[in-house]
Amino acid sequence: TDAALSRLEWRIAAMSTAFLAFLSFERFVSFTCKDTQYGTWFGVELTRCTGAQLAVVDGSIACTFLVDCCYRFWQKRHRYVGTCMSLVDFFAWFLGILHVCLFFKWGELAFDDEPWSMWLRAACVLRFLKLERYLHLIEEMFDIMRRRRSIML
Repeated sequence: TDAALSRLEWRIAAMSTAFLAFLSFERFVSFTCKDTQYGTWFGVELTRCTGAQLAVVDGSIACTFLVDCCYRFWQKRHRYVGTCMSLVDFFAWFLGILHVCLFFKWGELAFDDEPWSMWLRAACVLRFLKLERYLHLIEEMFDIMRRRRSIML
């Protein structure tokens, strides 16, 4: 965790990040699964999401994560730049900004005709990696693999 954050601030930051990442994921799923058999989430039918709604959600979340990235850069500077988490933070906001800019510049029909447009939308879901700052799951997985490598080989 960040030493500068109190326990309450840390929890708020973790829950906010989780909420925004989940919202991004839910909107992407409701956009891609509309009018299919996969359009339900635990038995509840997903609300239909248009391309414009998905772009606005991605852009809004990207702006929030951009502010977070700038704050972390301002606080840590040289210790932050080039770390894995700085790359995750960069892509968490950059892909969303790129998505919303291209979508509204070209329009929905032209954007959807591009073969890479769905890949860009899907890449925005990688925001879930921001949760690693709070959960340390990947770090734990590598520690277990390092400690038990003789069993795994």
